[in-house]
Amino acid sequence: MGGHQKWVKYLLLLLYLPFLSLLNRERLPWAIGGLLVGYGFILSVGVYYWVVDREQGIPALGLSYLRFSAILGIGAIFSVYFACCSRDRVIRIALLMFGLALLFLQFQQNARGFLLATLFTLLVLVCNHFRANIRRFVSLILVLIVLVGLFAYTSPAMQDRWGQAQQDIAKLQQADYSSSIGYRLAMWDVGVHGILQQPLWGHGTGSPERYFSQTITQYKDGVYKDLLDFQPYAHYHNDWVEIGMHVGLLGIFSLLYLFWAWYVTFKRCGMVLLGMSMVCFIFLSGLTEVLMIFYRIPVLLLIITGITVVCCQKEKNLNVEGKLYA
Repeated sequence: MGGHQKWVKYLLLLLYLPFLSLLNRERLPWAIGGLLVGYGFILSVGVYYWVVDREQGIPALGLSYLRFSAILGIGAIFSVYFACCSRDRVIRIALLMFGLALLFLQFQQNARGFLLATLFTLLVLVCNHFRANIRRFVSLILVLIVLVGLFAYTSPAMQDRWGQAQQDIAKLQQADYSSSIGYRLAMWDVGVHGILQQPLWGHGTGSPERYFSQTITQYKDGVYKDLLDFQPYAHYHNDWVEIGMHVGLLGIFSLLYLFWAWYVTFKRCGMVLLGMSMVCFIFLSGLTEVLMIFYRIPVLLLIITGITVVCCQKEKNLNVEGKLYA
């Protein structure tokens, strides 16, 4: 099932090319409107499930709590960024409140990896934006710490996850890897071992599942041999390990190039901080999940990138026209 979802995601990525080629100044309002309406719809349905049905994610749309958490994190980061850039005080406050609301909702999901990636990215964003104003920077950091503590304290999901993490650590101390944290550590260990065996080209697409099932029976005297009874294999829960197992260093360097090109795209648009924040989020998320390989979240990020590029071109054209007719 995971491989099927992966190839469906790749087919969806092909829609990005015609989307970007057709996107211009005249169609820009429709693209922005469609993005906002779509995001608002997903957010509304997710809030409904959380408030009414007490469920995480959006089962009706096939969005797990992991994917929904990633969507909330992306929205929070972009909201805070545009709040920092806005010169209108009302708009700035509204965007900050919206970003904090998204962060609060993210605390209600069980996705620890995406939540930590969002928090660290927001910290990087605030540090870089207010690095010249130490007093405001310290004030915002203190406010952020208080809000994070409040959100965590009032979130049943985070309390459950914290209790689970303590149990996982206790199992690890007994060399028992049948837990969420232990399973990930074991998979990364086996994955890195597999990459070192075939560093250049990997083991081939589709082979990591077979490699994992065969290797855990004898690797490190079979300490991981019972993991498949705990949870069936899906992926390595790490973008870098997953792509390294499939296509080796070729895939890892390709992913690095993608991150660099993404950052350069925003840098050319004069949005260095936004590019840095987005790359930071997808990099950190990829350390505990397979955001770039299996999830469809990159489609959303590419659409936002395309709209941002066209907005930048529109602003440049307006500036040029203003100088010509001044």
